[in-house]
Amino acid sequence: MEVVGHGPHSWFLVRDGDTLLLDARCSHGAAEYSVVIELDNAERREFAARSQAYLDELASAIHHSAPGVQGSTSPYRSRVLGLPRSNEVSEVIMAWVREGR
Repeated sequence: MEVVGHGPHSWFLVRDGDTLLLDARCSHGAAEYSVVIELDNAERREFAARSQAYLDELASAIHHSAPGVQGSTSPYRSRVLGLPRSNEVSEVIMAWVREGR
């Protein structure tokens, strides 16, 4: 598992084999959190075509949909990965940050 891209204060992209995982930062008043989703085929195609600009837009859409807020109707809410997988992604990101990349 490795960090393959990031948008400062917005998102990290982690590759795990053939899987692309997006850690998107969300902030709603006092609530600040990250959610991790696996890019689906359509998102992977957009990323291949548009690179970082697409991930900036996707992370913004995730943020504005507030998937971590109770009662949210975010279309991303059902795609948020569980705690074990999210923690793995967080550990990889933290190691990448500590290495000063």
